[in-house]
Amino acid sequence: MKLQTGLTQEQNLQLNITQELLQAISLLQYTSLELASFLEEKAEENPLLNVDIHFFRTTDPHAKKWNRYRNYEKSGPPVADIEQIPFPGSCSLADYLKTQSLLLPLDGEERKALDYFILNLDGNGYLSVDVEEACRQIGVSKEAGERALAALQRLDPPGVGARSLQECLLLQLERSPGDNALAITVIKDYFQPFVNRKWREISRKLNVSAAEIQKVMDGVQKLNPKPGAAFLQERPHYIIPDFIVKYNDGKWEIEIAEANLIDVKLNRDYVDVFRGNPDPAMKAYFREKMQQYRWLQKSLAQRRETMMKIIGELVKLQEKFFLGEKNQLRPMTMKELAERAGVHESTVSRVVKNKYVRAPGGTFALKDLFSAKLAKNREEISAQQIKGELRAIIDREDKRRPLSDQEIAEIFQKKGISVSRRTIAKYREQIGIPSSNKRRRFGAE
Repeated sequence: MKLQTGLTQEQNLQLNITQELLQAISLLQYTSLELASFLEEKAEENPLLNVDIHFFRTTDPHAKKWNRYRNYEKSGPPVADIEQIPFPGSCSLADYLKTQSLLLPLDGEERKALDYFILNLDGNGYLSVDVEEACRQIGVSKEAGERALAALQRLDPPGVGARSLQECLLLQLERSPGDNALAITVIKDYFQPFVNRKWREISRKLNVSAAEIQKVMDGVQKLNPKPGAAFLQERPHYIIPDFIVKYNDGKWEIEIAEANLIDVKLNRDYVDVFRGNPDPAMKAYFREKMQQYRWLQKSLAQRRETMMKIIGELVKLQEKFFLGEKNQLRPMTMKELAERAGVHESTVSRVVKNKYVRAPGGTFALKDLFSAKLAKNREEISAQQIKGELRAIIDREDKRRPLSDQEIAEIFQKKGISVSRRTIAKYREQIGIPSSNKRRRFGAE
């Protein structure tokens, strides 16, 4: 076999993804806030780009738009009205407990131990250190440490300073009004059987009815297993809808929120400066930045056109749901919506990512509007509708003989809805409904 070398020509097509194309694709998946941040970065790089952000002070009807770049040096970054709303959890658990402890008659060792215990509470208000080991580390007696712990557990919120869930519940029961003797006995001596719902076993040992143990459970469920959680310093998250859908006179109106919240304009002052400069390097720089501005305007227009097309089809499909009929969410996949809108499925995925829509029926995450299809005779029904019907069936059941997942599946079969026992179990867990043995109640309801 003879091997030879030579030159040949051939034609082929290849897609080269430029930086501009990557950014255009990324624009689709940005929320309004993410888009604002992206445009701010671009404005810092391009002097021809002037970006006005209007997310702030929207609750004040007399407030004017502010320009982030013109006003920053004068008065510093503006504060949104929504950020001025006081947060109820501004006081930490440690500060709250230390304030209460100032009135306690404690000696030096006890106060030293109490302060140490307060600093070693976890986010739920539980003591995270061993008392004896802690006393050894800070140089106080074990007896002083025990007295300090008892003092801590008498403070508010009830249950704080507990070392386990069992102790936390007991501390709250001991401070609750009414006769809690049975509940205290059950939690203190039969905690594990109680948690495992072995109520008949407990009722035999205590010589009480299972219905009375049921009442203990009802009372325990009103207690707070995480007494310190309310003091966590986590700010609430506010949602700014990306789309606003209105229904007026039988017609739907769709608004893209960013169209009224973000303005991207050409900075004419800089344009005049660049055009009057004879320096070749400055002219090349001006052409580059002008090209970036035009690309950005074109990409934003294309982004909004694509989003309007997809949301328009979405409104047509989910009209009843948007009007407030929560049980009328139609089964829909991203592929189906993409075909109706004439775009690729990945485009739909980018548009709905982390975005919200405000409609007459409420504010919803777009991703929650997609649901699997299940058969109902010759029609289709969404998984959301199945969950709604599942909740209704369980609400109507006899709590003394709750329905099993198989029995619920058979009820759906009689209604012409084909759904398996495993699917029922999955949907039941997703909507937070326990299994039949945990839903069972004793005695007359």
